[in-house]
Amino acid sequence: ESTTVTVSKEDLKSAIENKEKTVTLATSAAKFELDKKAFEPLSKKGDVTISLTPAKNLNKQVKKAIGNRPVYDIVLKAGDKKVANLNGKLNISLTYKKNAKEKAKGLFVAYVNNNGKILPTIAKSVE
Repeated sequence: ESTTVTVSKEDLKSAIENKEKTVTLATSAAKFELDKKAFEPLSKKGDVTISLTPAKNLNKQVKKAIGNRPVYDIVLKAGDKKVANLNGKLNISLTYKKNAKEKAKGLFVAYVNNNGKILPTIAKSVE
């Protein structure tokens, strides 16, 4: 399932004026939480959009590692430009229903870089 969520530049400025510590954008598929160090500089560049789309063109190593579990491309934009580096944190919570054979403690999140290499992330699962 693809999803896109946007927060306007004006709403971000309001969050700054109200001394909010985080800005949360949520859909049925995911929740994205930006801390102030992340959203404050982005607010100067325009509306902030986060897109989550099923990943395509995965290499054999990635396909073997993930099996039939979901893989997503996540894109963060400020204005019309993709954001590659953040000053702060972006926490992402994804909705995933484990199958009967899976244990929540065995599930993990991995990052697949542009070269198709799987890298570990700091993540936790919640039942």
